[in-house]
Amino acid sequence: MSDGNVWQRFTGLATRVVQYAQEEARKLGGNTVGTEHVLLGLLREGDGIAARVLERLGVSLGRVRSELAREAGPRKRRGPDDAPVSWSPKAKRVLELSLEEASELNPRLGLPNYIDTEHILLGLIREGEGQAARVLRSMDVDLERVRKEVVSQLGGTRKLKPVQQEKVSAAPARGVEPVYELTVETEFSAAHCLKDYEGPCARLHGHNYRVIIHIAGQELDERGMLLDFREVKRICESAVKELDHRHLNEVPAFQQQNPTTENIARHIFHHVAGALAELPGLGERKVWPVRVTVHESARSAASYGEPRER
Repeated sequence: MSDGNVWQRFTGLATRVVQYAQEEARKLGGNTVGTEHVLLGLLREGDGIAARVLERLGVSLGRVRSELAREAGPRKRRGPDDAPVSWSPKAKRVLELSLEEASELNPRLGLPNYIDTEHILLGLIREGEGQAARVLRSMDVDLERVRKEVVSQLGGTRKLKPVQQEKVSAAPARGVEPVYELTVETEFSAAHCLKDYEGPCARLHGHNYRVIIHIAGQELDERGMLLDFREVKRICESAVKELDHRHLNEVPAFQQQNPTTENIARHIFHHVAGALAELPGLGERKVWPVRVTVHESARSAASYGEPRER
């Protein structure tokens, strides 16, 4: 993982996981990041596929913290607060395996060449020997099921090999071009009711939606930018403007379909895709939306993305 180009492939969420892992190492009394800290970082990040899969399988930040505290006993600080943070061999291996997973999975699923939280989680369970894997097993989590859930979230149906038996290589696939990714968040408030649904959500109710939009491209402009963040934010804000403080069932886009969180994510994705296609000044450079995640609450979200056309 010493190649700087590799870190450029990490999405904003994946980079946040790495930062959180380092913070967790310091909180737990040391300056060395272990696989357990990577697991805590994935759960703290909260927005990515990894956090959603873990939550679905009953793995929460609180449970993992409790399990680690039970195993470790009283904390003892092993270095000064300002000491540089290093990574244990097993934690480094997790990052190497996340690269391997991205290089193998993304081309098969028609995805850009990025490394996101799901790839870090796959690397974590494939490493299989660190404290994170032991904690997950102690919580009766089937590591192979974790893998299947992640691939299902990505839209893949490939035949999966056993976690412990798969041979790995840290080398990226040859001929794969680097991808830069921008992440922007916005929000809006709206009301809706779900048709053909039995339950409280069939009645009119509202949400404060949080929207996370990922945009990618392979070439930077002469300023070293994929896009100006001001332009990206303008596109994102325009995508939710027609939805903000509206009864979503009355918005034309949702008059023929339920305004579910899934359909909202798809609607915003297509709006962003259209706006990016019409941006002036790109020349031969291509940019595209990777996915849109819409949170209707702090613990519930839906994402939408489409394979990129080559």
